[in-house]
Amino acid sequence: MRVLVTGSAGFIGGAVADRLEAQGDEVVRVDLLIAQAHAPGTTAERTHLVDVRDAAALRPLLDGVDVVCHQAAMVGAGVTVADLPAYASHNDLGTAVLLAAMHAAGVLRLVLAGSMVVYGEGRYDCPEHGAVRPGPRANADLDAGRFEPRCPRCGRDLVPGLVTEDAPFDPRSTYAATKAAQEYLVGAWARQTGGTAWSLRYHNVYGPRMPRDTPYAGVASIFRSALERGEAPRVLEDGCQRRDFVHVTDVAAANVVALVTDPPVDGLTAVNVCSGEPHTIGDLAYALAAATRGPEPVIVGGARPGDVRHVVADPARARSLLGFRAEVGFAAGVQAFATDPLRAPARTGRRHRTVSDRGPSTGPSRPEDRGVNVVPEIILPCLDEADALPVVMAALPGGWPVLVVDNGSTDGTAAVARALGARVVTEPRRGYGAAVHAGLESARAELVAVLDGDGSLDPAVLPGMVTAVAAGDTDLALGRRVPQGRRAWPWHARVGNALIAALLRHRGVPVHDVAPVRVARRVALLELGVADRAFGYPLELLLRAGAAGWRISEVPVPYRARAGGRSKVSGSLRGTFRATRDMAGLLR
Repeated sequence: MRVLVTGSAGFIGGAVADRLEAQGDEVVRVDLLIAQAHAPGTTAERTHLVDVRDAAALRPLLDGVDVVCHQAAMVGAGVTVADLPAYASHNDLGTAVLLAAMHAAGVLRLVLAGSMVVYGEGRYDCPEHGAVRPGPRANADLDAGRFEPRCPRCGRDLVPGLVTEDAPFDPRSTYAATKAAQEYLVGAWARQTGGTAWSLRYHNVYGPRMPRDTPYAGVASIFRSALERGEAPRVLEDGCQRRDFVHVTDVAAANVVALVTDPPVDGLTAVNVCSGEPHTIGDLAYALAAATRGPEPVIVGGARPGDVRHVVADPARARSLLGFRAEVGFAAGVQAFATDPLRAPARTGRRHRTVSDRGPSTGPSRPEDRGVNVVPEIILPCLDEADALPVVMAALPGGWPVLVVDNGSTDGTAAVARALGARVVTEPRRGYGAAVHAGLESARAELVAVLDGDGSLDPAVLPGMVTAVAAGDTDLALGRRVPQGRRAWPWHARVGNALIAALLRHRGVPVHDVAPVRVARRVALLELGVADRAFGYPLELLLRAGAAGWRISEVPVPYRARAGGRSKVSGSLRGTFRATRDMAGLLR
């Protein structure tokens, strides 16, 4: 059998192609090696580097092909709205071009990599009203720790069940919407051509060759990457979200069976590809931590935009139509995954010219004044800032959500923050970098503004900084401190900062301050892969942003004496020495 496999260098596509070749089939491997999924310099042997949106390039590759296995796609729900065109282009336009090319070549069989994300929330029952479809959960409920979906009729908590393939579509993310559109396109192609197609709706796939250290990866890879860094896996909500984790070898086996099995009806037939063994996100985190002998997971609350509570699959149709049963159990699969090889992290930073020292903007200062419809989230990393927070919160731009990351405070910082209307998450591991990273993982907005929680920085500069990033004028907007009085910035802190900034400029990063206030796109910041969790975090961020070719701008920000207490860094020679030492180590 001659099979064309798109996305053959990817996590699942590679497993499918390898399995087909191992059993003697001829595989035409096709992959674009897009930066969102593959590290720079990635190569793939015996692979045609072809974009599925290129009909002319596909045409010769389809000669003599019996069936196509379409795995290529941009994946991941944690992306910005700016990525909508890329997702629609790769996933939907790419599928349409491929289908048209198949028709021209007379290829009438297709296996599509579907996804459970098309369902949105899973199946739920209300004790009073029976089967119901809950809408998106309210942010107010999530902030209050009420995570279970409610009955849209009576408001009672719902009971989760098994979702079947007949469930209506309710995509909650860009990726989910494009996967639903793929199925519609394939169904239309099958009806118009007389072709046949399977959509294998994958549930949470894990296993060797998952990409590491990227927000686009699955939760298993995110937990595993954290443990490799010596960090506790951070589990959102209460950890009781139910999923079906299925091993990649089982997913590959389902594809191979579908490639040689006729669907029961003309057109498109969808089946859930799952293990049939539901577990919680917390189960996965604790099992991986135990298998790696790493730190226990931390339940941090909160939720990402578009996250659903429970999606657990009914495996009956796949068993009936394909004879498919998963062979890798959860315990054995997770134990193996603890040491499985992962793919090198992808980097999607763009190469740009660099701008610096623009000074105050002379144009509109708020995003809406320039027609930029974006509301950022402000992240305040805090350690014992109960006295300062009321001053800070009162000065922030109105209407912007605030996320306080409590980094082990003992003075009631978290309670003060909640009373002032902020959302609070905890990060028990001490360190500025740990707190900021926890904030990035828990934030919900496309753009984030990180600001010290001590009241020393004037938040009036934030709207202009947000405007610059949202409008595409810069990738990273920084505040360059301008001290307001002798007490604001002790001499030893100024000397240490000037030394580090000079070394950065020597390395081609044109900054004059190791910025304590910054604005950027949340996902892009996570993709930089900053690993330092202590005082060196801001410096490593600037080094990585510079290496990725980010455009960096600085604006002056008034810098005053803190509103309460003494600075953990610049308030003493010891604190300044520790921070300078951590940062200097990154420059060696």
